[in-house]
Amino acid sequence: MTLQRHSLQRHPLPPTARDRPAERRSVSSWTDRRVRAVLLAWLYERLYRELAALYGPVSWIISGGRWRRWQRGVLPFLRGTRILEIGCGPGHLLAILLGAGLTAYGLDRSPAMCRRARCHCRHLATPGRIVQADARAIPFGPASFDSLVLTFPASYLLDPAFWSEAHRVLRRDGRVIVLLGARSETRLWPRLLEEIWQWIGGASSGLHWPPLLPGFRTQSVRLRTPDGTLDLLIADAARPEDKPAQGLT
Repeated sequence: MTLQRHSLQRHPLPPTARDRPAERRSVSSWTDRRVRAVLLAWLYERLYRELAALYGPVSWIISGGRWRRWQRGVLPFLRGTRILEIGCGPGHLLAILLGAGLTAYGLDRSPAMCRRARCHCRHLATPGRIVQADARAIPFGPASFDSLVLTFPASYLLDPAFWSEAHRVLRRDGRVIVLLGARSETRLWPRLLEEIWQWIGGASSGLHWPPLLPGFRTQSVRLRTPDGTLDLLIADAARPEDKPAQGLT
């Protein structure tokens, strides 16, 4: 009697009941992150509108009193004297720029924030320096500014329309300085609040950069200070003879 060998063909097995809980957990995790991201966006919107009076105290608590010092981290990177702060909020950094004798303007889309910024900067006698507008439609002419400054910006930073406007209003060799985020490096407070805030936003809530920013040469900078670690984006307007824009490092 001869035994014949038969080759076994492997066929993909259908999902079993054991696999389904993992699928449900994946969907549940994605849904949970989306809900938290929507909640965070809603909170930001409230702080910029009807709860604008609480923006200062909330940012102070979250940062352990470091928020304004973190904002000053952009100052060493400024270029020229004509500065536009985009998303000026209640005007604290704008007041520093004006107090330093710079020709500084502030822009914010929130009427409540513009009112607070005008109030905060009123002693500097700068009528017309704070305008309500969208960062994707900057109401200034071409080549108006040497530097654009943004600290802890909103998601419009990822919109190509913003970068097109930024390039338009910058002068030759102009620069965009963006303070993307900061960490206190402390063990308890405000580190614990930072961890909670990150959890609310979700691990994937950070800004995901496009590989190129047309018209700009970019570099990322990590700045360590006594008040924590700052992450910045520096984008220099490329001249026609410059090389094509580079991706972030």
